[in-house]
Amino acid sequence: MFRKQKETVLENLVEEIRGNNVLYLVDYQGLNVEKMTELRRKLRENDAKMRVVKNTILKLAQQNVGRSAITEDLFKGSSAVILTKDDPVSPAKVIKEFLEDNEKPQIKAIVIDDVLYGAEKYKEFASLPGVQELRAKIVGALNSPIAGLVFVLSGLLRGFVSQLDQLAKRDEQAS
Repeated sequence: MFRKQKETVLENLVEEIRGNNVLYLVDYQGLNVEKMTELRRKLRENDAKMRVVKNTILKLAQQNVGRSAITEDLFKGSSAVILTKDDPVSPAKVIKEFLEDNEKPQIKAIVIDDVLYGAEKYKEFASLPGVQELRAKIVGALNSPIAGLVFVLSGLLRGFVSQLDQLAKRDEQAS
């Protein structure tokens, strides 16, 4: 790769790291193109993207962004970066599901807002509810009292209509 191309890749990676506060550093070695494409597709469906980068470029990008969470020992072997914004759970769920059928990728580290978490944390993240699931629970919790109120009011209305019906039948029989 020529120097100009490397600079362009570095600039793009810096912008992506700035725009995303959640970063998974993974070892993808051993995944074929088909499996890699499948993993990228699943990540994209969950608002995450995967970039394969050289360790030196990743190290430079991290320095340019001003983050220092990724330590030197994590820059060994092949590396890919999974980037997402504000949702550390969805990539963990995708990786966990993907690892049921595959041996790779192996998590090296997770960085959230420049805080480094070890590889073992991804299982904890994968067990948490995702952002969409939490939103659904909040909407359900907000909707529950309203639905109860509607049910009570409709019961009162049914009772009122029933009383009117009985009064009308009584007046009919009286006449």
